[in-house]
Amino acid sequence: MSDRRTYIKLHDGMPEHPKVDGLSDKAFRTLIETWCWCKRNLTDGHVPTATWRKRAPQKVARELIGAGLVEETEGGVQMHDFLEHQTSRAEVEQTSAARSAAGKRGGRPRKTAAPAKPGETKLLSNEEAKPKARKTQSIEVREVLPPKPPADAGGGVSDELPLGLAPAPPPARSKPDPLEGFGDFYAAYPRREDRRAAERAWRSAIGRNVDPQHMIAAARAFAARCRDAGTERRFIKQPATWLNAGAYDNERPVAADVPTSFEEIRAAVAHQRAGDLLGRSFVPRSQPPSDLTPPQQWFRDRAVEFIDDNEAAIRAALTKRQAG
Repeated sequence: MSDRRTYIKLHDGMPEHPKVDGLSDKAFRTLIETWCWCKRNLTDGHVPTATWRKRAPQKVARELIGAGLVEETEGGVQMHDFLEHQTSRAEVEQTSAARSAAGKRGGRPRKTAAPAKPGETKLLSNEEAKPKARKTQSIEVREVLPPKPPADAGGGVSDELPLGLAPAPPPARSKPDPLEGFGDFYAAYPRREDRRAAERAWRSAIGRNVDPQHMIAAARAFAARCRDAGTERRFIKQPATWLNAGAYDNERPVAADVPTSFEEIRAAVAHQRAGDLLGRSFVPRSQPPSDLTPPQQWFRDRAVEFIDDNEAAIRAALTKRQAG
């Protein structure tokens, strides 16, 4: 019977890794057991909230998240860099399907009837009673003649191939590249880090029949939302985590309407549009610790100041583009 169990990969230096070495025994055991659970259930490292709460007490959860081994996501947590070291769900299913197909092609040996015992009369079936043809080896010799193009009824040359010549086989169809479109996604995503893990997560999403253009458009929308909110890089999910969590379904496409007047730019606080017109990006200074304004509102106020301070230059750039 074939072994259908899955396995996780650990290198011999893992217990001494800086992130792991300081863990308590309970946290270390929870980490390994959760990795096994993810691989056994083919979740690509994602653990739903209800399952995570059952497996990890609050103190242990804080310890693993603080060590950077677990990342909080929408609807649960993600094991850090899981697909960097473990095979994805798509790869496991592809290997299983290939082995199943190979087993079907191979088949099983035919069962042969047991020989009759001494003094026992054995009834033969119709197939077994038929006389078996004696195998002989023959060699066929053919005279190879140059083929003549046969003439059709109208005196021309027929489209039929000469006897013995087979038509050329159709060209083999190339398999689609699972990473097609990944470059556009990675360039659009607001945090470019751990590309290999992101590629694994992208392949896994393609294996689930997710539209590549949908993921690219969602990454652009997510980048615009992070930019407008002034989200710090450390609070932005890594691309692999974002893909594995299916966060592309939570984003709305960026609106196609582009502000065409200064008033529209200011009303929408479109600092990126203003920066494109000015040829320089809006980079706010850090918020003073004494300022208790919510960060999002503070960032919006600075963006409005940036637009107002450059009103004349923005209006001039808009006029120049409309004239061109």
